[in-house]
Amino acid sequence: MSESILQFVAPQAFPLPRKVFAAVLKHNNILPGSRVLDVGCPSSSLTERLQQLGVDAVGWHAVAPNRGDTETIVTQPTFPDYGNERAFDAIIIREHSEYNESLSSLECQLLTAQLMASLRPTGSLSFIQECPATLANSHQDVCWEKLFSSFPGSLISEHISVNSLWSNKRQAFELRQFRIPAEQIEAAEWNRIATSALVHNTTCCDWAARKEVTRRAA
Repeated sequence: MSESILQFVAPQAFPLPRKVFAAVLKHNNILPGSRVLDVGCPSSSLTERLQQLGVDAVGWHAVAPNRGDTETIVTQPTFPDYGNERAFDAIIIREHSEYNESLSSLECQLLTAQLMASLRPTGSLSFIQECPATLANSHQDVCWEKLFSSFPGSLISEHISVNSLWSNKRQAFELRQFRIPAEQIEAAEWNRIATSALVHNTTCCDWAARKEVTRRAA
């Protein structure tokens, strides 16, 4: 989708900075008629902007299941039934509680497998993260590499810096896109890959470990 299409959307209407929004469209090959799932946009602003551009977009604001304090409750995160496996060309994740904790957890692996099973062949998962002022307060590149290391496909990352619409400061964003293979992979196989990954018993980084301690103390 070219910048010539984006020029018809008022700057204040963008749910993301224009440069970031354009990069998301380009990297995920999102065109009018593409089927897109927007995960973690409670205001529906991104979903609505995509729809204005002719994209067949739907939104899902998800919350991960509660976990027990004394043992791990392995449950597959609730995912809506859209009536068709491999329904989406792209899934954009801006916010989901599982991705705000350890990316090495089984719950996170299972959610990722579910999302991948909902993609059409060569479809993509796209994660948009606004970088905090302190890099120690977020997942690092190695965390995402570990998450996707067991799954077939390719991961690319891009760092984008833009002027804030609300202040004179600069904003930084990390875009991470994981594209699945062209061959069809059944949902059961995605789940098998997730459950067999050898990373479930460790936290992915110090930041995730601190969040785990805080959650258990609450």
